[in-house]
Amino acid sequence: MADTENSWTQLLPLERENYILFHETAYKDDISHAEHNAVKFPRWSIISAYYAMQINVYERTLF
Repeated sequence: MADTENSWTQLLPLERENYILFHETAYKDDISHAEHNAVKFPRWSIISAYYAMQINVYERTLF
């Protein structure tokens, strides 16, 4: 397993910003997908919410 702290510090500031922006967008997209499909496709809404949660938890470990 890669050393997360070491990997994060090796990124240039612009790359860090792009990384964070990408994952914030993906997180919001996954939540929106989960909410949109909650009634019609409940199984898929659970999967979308799970992915959104995982990205959010992973990002918090970087700081």
